[in-house]
Amino acid sequence: MKNLHIKKKESVFSVPTVFVDRYMPSADEVSVKVYLYLLCHLNDANLTIENTAVSLGVTDAKVIKALKYWHEQSVINFDDADGACCVEFVKLDAEGIVVQSDVKNADEKPAFAEPPKYLVKDINTALKNDKNVRDMFLIAEQLLGKPLNHNDMKTMYSFYDWLKLPIDVIVMLLEHCTSIKKMDLRYIEKVAITWADKGIDNFEKANVYIKGQAKLARAEKKVKRILQISGRDLTELETEFVRTWLQDYKATEANIKEAYEITVINTGKMNFKYMDAVLKNLGKETEDKKGASKKKTTFDNFTTDNNISDFEKKMIARRMNGAQN
Repeated sequence: MKNLHIKKKESVFSVPTVFVDRYMPSADEVSVKVYLYLLCHLNDANLTIENTAVSLGVTDAKVIKALKYWHEQSVINFDDADGACCVEFVKLDAEGIVVQSDVKNADEKPAFAEPPKYLVKDINTALKNDKNVRDMFLIAEQLLGKPLNHNDMKTMYSFYDWLKLPIDVIVMLLEHCTSIKKMDLRYIEKVAITWADKGIDNFEKANVYIKGQAKLARAEKKVKRILQISGRDLTELETEFVRTWLQDYKATEANIKEAYEITVINTGKMNFKYMDAVLKNLGKETEDKKGASKKKTTFDNFTTDNNISDFEKKMIARRMNGAQN
């Protein structure tokens, strides 16, 4: 069981105004619930992922996904390592910009905590001296369909200079993001940091990752058809459920169809939370059946011992020959 160690100087349960005004409206229900619950229980030494999930009526995976979401939004710093989850609430100014971390510890900073502050002259020098940078900017403008301003160039240059991603990997990253209609450079920067953190630093690794994401997207479309959802995208919460089924539960198409039918029959409608419980139980039943099949064969009186002596093999052969005659 992983304990949650939350770092914040103040112990009073107060919600930042900028969180309510800027971040809460675009967040899903579970993410908001997790943020407020943890903020309310700053001094609880027994707080864990598991009891947080139980208190909120969600899965452990959803709590972790909510923490990762707020980390991506720069509202908290979240680190899951060495058997403990560390959550640090950061201070935000009125515009939602991080002012200063409450706790400064170099050992707890993420691998790519903050990009360098590039100046215009840095970009101009790179353009003058490095053909790779010039090529990268030209390709980016073609893929994004717009000229890059100085801020865009600084962001793009950080992928190459700060994250140390090769040009061909950056191009693949841009192609991937634009192919899924994600053209905002803030989003692309988050993906670039994710790739750098995952060590996706060459063509082969990038290709495998993109294919995996495409496969996941195709699987999600199949699930939408099974659930008879059309004319709209899945909400963030629904997407979390579906990815949990596909990635964590390893549910097959047949499993999802069965779980959907059980859910509709028992509840009269599609209920993601109910279906999640059904799929979890189906997964346990499958594992139990696999375990039972390893212990015995189709015939109850047939031994699974492979250590048969030569004499026994000859006797079996004689009996079979006799039966055929």
